[in-house]
Amino acid sequence: MKKVSMRRFLVGLVVILLGIGILTIQTTSAHADTLTAAPDCPSNWTCISMPNNGGTLQVGPTQGVAPLGGVQPFVYIKGYGFHPGDVLREHFCSFAPATMLYCVVTAGSAFLGNPSATLSVMSDGTFSYTTQVPVNPPENETPFDGQIPSTGTSGPFYCSGKSDLPCGIVITDGNLANPYTNTPNSQNSAEVPISYDLTPPDCPGAQTLVTTESDQMMAPLLTSVDRAACASSQPFVLFNTESTGGAAVHDLYQSVRSTSSTAVRIAFTTDPEVASQQAELPAGHFVLIPVGLTSVVTAFSSQIGASSKSFLQPEQNLTANMNAGIFTGMYTDAGPLTDAIDCSGTCSTPPCLNTSSCSLLQLVTSHPGYYMAKTFAAQPLAVQTGATQALTSWICNAPQDSVPWGTTSTAEAGTAADVMLAGLAQGGRTISSCPTTEMWPAESISSSKWTAGSNPFDQLKAMIGVLPQVGTGYGSSVADFAYMYEPWAHYLGLQIAGELNASNTFQLPTAESIYAALNDATLNPDGTLTPTYNNTSDTQAYPMPAVIYAAVSTDTMAADQKANIQGALTNILNLTGPSSQQSGGGVQGAKIKGAAVSSATLPDGYYPLTSDLYKQATAEVAQAVGNPSFQISSVLPQLTSKGGSSSGYSSPSFNAGSYGVNGQLAAHAADGKGSQRQQVPSSSPLYGAIFVSNSASRLLIPGTIAAGAIALLIGVMIMSWGAITYATKSVFSRRVSAGDPEVDAGSGGEE
Repeated sequence: MKKVSMRRFLVGLVVILLGIGILTIQTTSAHADTLTAAPDCPSNWTCISMPNNGGTLQVGPTQGVAPLGGVQPFVYIKGYGFHPGDVLREHFCSFAPATMLYCVVTAGSAFLGNPSATLSVMSDGTFSYTTQVPVNPPENETPFDGQIPSTGTSGPFYCSGKSDLPCGIVITDGNLANPYTNTPNSQNSAEVPISYDLTPPDCPGAQTLVTTESDQMMAPLLTSVDRAACASSQPFVLFNTESTGGAAVHDLYQSVRSTSSTAVRIAFTTDPEVASQQAELPAGHFVLIPVGLTSVVTAFSSQIGASSKSFLQPEQNLTANMNAGIFTGMYTDAGPLTDAIDCSGTCSTPPCLNTSSCSLLQLVTSHPGYYMAKTFAAQPLAVQTGATQALTSWICNAPQDSVPWGTTSTAEAGTAADVMLAGLAQGGRTISSCPTTEMWPAESISSSKWTAGSNPFDQLKAMIGVLPQVGTGYGSSVADFAYMYEPWAHYLGLQIAGELNASNTFQLPTAESIYAALNDATLNPDGTLTPTYNNTSDTQAYPMPAVIYAAVSTDTMAADQKANIQGALTNILNLTGPSSQQSGGGVQGAKIKGAAVSSATLPDGYYPLTSDLYKQATAEVAQAVGNPSFQISSVLPQLTSKGGSSSGYSSPSFNAGSYGVNGQLAAHAADGKGSQRQQVPSSSPLYGAIFVSNSASRLLIPGTIAAGAIALLIGVMIMSWGAITYATKSVFSRRVSAGDPEVDAGSGGEE
């Protein structure tokens, strides 16, 4: 071998070895990279694997989905272990055997929002989305406009909600197929059928109607109660009107002596201690019976983004301070002056936008490789409601927080009450003390992104009007917030924020966190509970629990009227009692001491009554309805006519330990929910054995891999320029002739 050739050979060999070393290190790092693991499958959800190790798909609820009122139901779609950077397609499609895979291409009147979506997988391998799954039977006479995705083949289809015309969700990851395609097939897609419960909630001719009125938290529950009642031997069915708790109590008071069959006999409320309701309850003779548990939540929908892609934000943490700022219009974005702290030298950019101050709103929620939306919007309620009472009571009574973020915590500059008063003053409402009220204080906010509605449907419609579609880019990203009762947030497909309690721990509403909050509550002379907002030692409590009370007259009444009221309340307690199964809002399939699991299912956002509340309720149904001599002390002996206990459920008849709150929901700090992770799948036809994360925190990995690859290539080129040229031309020729997606559609398969 000539000296020049030998020298070239040795130099090339050294460069090749250097490149192999770099690639070995980085390939090991890439294989060590991990994705967020899928949690346990919730009850009434469908959890399946994508083909070709493409990830785990969780969709729900998919069993017994029941349309409610004027808005069709929503379902959540969540993915885990997907390939970061992949672009997915979501569709609502016909699964009827006699038709092709037609999917909705235009929304029409049945949909609020986009029926088909383009979704991007985040750097931790997850994605989230919510979409409607409307029933549209042939008797509606207007079919859906359908199309086989990514083809020109189109045709109409119906979704009857029955087995004759089934329908459901299709998720497609074009990168899983070889060659790449966005047309669904067995190599790149998963189908999730939706099972509907279309059983009428009434049974004409067999039922006994009981007229009720309520605040905005009963419709999802009473629909399930009435369906179950119609299957019983004595079907008492509740004909309910959702308005406000105050209106319900007022109409009950006015109807006590009415003999009309349509007179209100039961009023449902979550805040019977407010002045407007107390003005009428003591004036008559009423008992307040606990019949259900739920919570008030900050529901949100947020499109945020990075790298020219937008994502649905899957989680958010908020303090009472942050809620006060958002809903008064004082906080309009997550800029450095929004709930600002001095974080010089301790906060990276992003999320910090400068080196002197940071927004706690950005710091408290973990985002893998991106940060919050640029603009806020909020949708308060313009009517009296216990949801407003719960939110304002928490805001006005919460202690000054020390907010955990990353590996540290920082005290907020002021209390939530301070922010509430400052925000209201900015909106033209100057008052001297923080308002705990059922009605959101009237103020003027110049931005059109702050609107007030009269019910959760209005709030959702306002959100849809403000939010850009997922996939439209980061420049128009908006985070929109609305407070409401938890069941409506689930039904409408909204995300739910974790809230900071008095012990400086973020908590979501779950069976455990609701029971913990009740354990801290104060027992009132009328047997109701008032939440405590300053227990700094209870890390488990959710700050806005809501006990649903049925207000019923204790005055003498006709025997059949009394029996009807007792029967209707018993129907509710049969579903909400401790033997009921906790559904989607909380701990799935877990046995809570004092709230055992059975085959019954509560709608999402409701929780089984504790054993103590159930005992109180059943005793009051039996003893108090239509009984002028009823005394609360006969049911709750620790209460006397002089007043109630101030220590909450601490007496022997209300043993705090019966709630069985054994765990603590981890705070959503820097690592979010990523404590359980799995290895990146590596058998995709497109990705092969080497996987590169697109996380912003790992930007050095692609660069060093590229450096190793370049070194390897240079070494080979030095050794044999002719051979490498020939090989390159040959490979490219084969890829073009085979229609390779990297050539035809671009890297990653994005369109």
